[in-house]
Amino acid sequence: MPKLEIKIAHSLSQPEALSRIKNFLPEFKAQHADRISDMEESWNGNINTFSFKVSGFHINGTLDVENDYLLINGSLPLLASMFSSTIESTIREKAEMLLRKE
Repeated sequence: MPKLEIKIAHSLSQPEALSRIKNFLPEFKAQHADRISDMEESWNGNINTFSFKVSGFHINGTLDVENDYLLINGSLPLLASMFSSTIESTIREKAEMLLRKE
């Protein structure tokens, strides 16, 4: 499976960034409930281990909220790898908006 790694810098405190991410995930799941299934996630401190199916494809990885960046590591199904640049840019855009200092 092709790997996806996205590192997004932020200037928030780690607790604030973590809070925003944790509050966003239920909203994200609700917005995409028609395409996302079998969602499992587990937080261990500032690291979220996740897995889910989207449009029948299995995705898994980790989301790590650090002091000055968010790191997303995951595996994409081979067929989805054709869209990896679009997937990455969409994730990056959403995360940057979410972690923007107000």
